[in-house]
Amino acid sequence: MNFVTSDGVRLAYQEAGQPTWPAVVFVNGFGGYQAVWTAQIDYLVALKVRVITYDHRNSGASQHTTRGLTINRLAQDLVELCHQCQVTRPLLVGHSMGASVTWAALAQQQLAIRAILSVDQSPKMLNTPTWPYGFQQVTTATLANALNQRPTTSETLHGLVPIVAQPLVNAKAAHPFDKQANQPLLRDHYQQDWRSTLVASTVPVTMIQAQQSPYYQSGYGECLHQQNPHVTAVTLPDCGHDPMAEIPVGFNQTLRHFVLKTKG
Repeated sequence: MNFVTSDGVRLAYQEAGQPTWPAVVFVNGFGGYQAVWTAQIDYLVALKVRVITYDHRNSGASQHTTRGLTINRLAQDLVELCHQCQVTRPLLVGHSMGASVTWAALAQQQLAIRAILSVDQSPKMLNTPTWPYGFQQVTTATLANALNQRPTTSETLHGLVPIVAQPLVNAKAAHPFDKQANQPLLRDHYQQDWRSTLVASTVPVTMIQAQQSPYYQSGYGECLHQQNPHVTAVTLPDCGHDPMAEIPVGFNQTLRHFVLKTKG
């Protein structure tokens, strides 16, 4: 299915479950595809949860465009998708950069969000002497080099389970991701700082930290919990950056707890 945003960009999305059920909206990371949530869809539908997945603008099956490549515009896309699907008080699940999109939607206050689950994403990408939880060792001084570097480490610890790996291979073959064309978005992502938004939030936020993440060290969730009890941290073992596709059984247990606690 497709819908067109307020600035004229076509976004591809899929729905599963009944329209009257509480809705979980999954939000992809940078260069991600909605197929990465394959192991969660049937699981949630069995719990009588409505599931919505989609591809960001300039990614996947959505329209490829140079317009609106910022976190705040992607958050507006998310809000408009929820309105299009007549979703009230969604549960938002954001992976990597997708978590930042959910936090931007929270800050915009245009959507009544029930709760947010973030997956392996620090609220501030750039490291400082007082913030060691950013992306690898990237700082303001090294950002330009980081934007142009190819990955030197594997994103996953053991690879993806077959039920997810094959749909992702198919999606990537059908709609290759152009990292260079998305550089403005990546730069914007690096420069955001969502800590103040999360510290002020009355919306429950659960932060999943991947114990063997190649990108972030654990601790940012606990740091924010100390400042706001509405923020809680969960660390998942034996996985890298993509726990929903690496250890879906363990991830789905955490997801189930999050949904049942907040969907009522």
